Amino acid sequence: MNEKQNETQHCLHEEVVYLKEQLAAQKCMLSDALAYSNELQKEVAHLKEQLSLHQSKLIDTESYSKKLEEKLSQLAYLIKTLNSQVAEIGNTLQNLDDCIDKAED
Repeated sequence: MNEKQNETQHCLHEEVVYLKEQLAAQKCMLSDALAYSNELQKEVAHLKEQLSLHQSKLIDTESYSKKLEEKLSQLAYLIKTLNSQVAEIGNTLQNLDDCIDKAED
């Protein structure tokens, strides 16, 4: 029985290590998404400046608006996806911790 518990704990430990690596990768992706967000914010600021300049010249701003909407939509999707993945990994880690606690009892 003790050997089976050791084997179970070893398997759970390997799974926890794997999931921690996945979590680290997801955090890295989230960091990249935040960096991308910062770039988009700069681009948005630049587009706003461009828009202000061109409004005085009666240039159509619809294309600027579409570009901005597309980029913000992409960012929102990316952040939503990453947050979901990070939450899923966090839940899995918590479940594994609970399993380990039960196995130790």
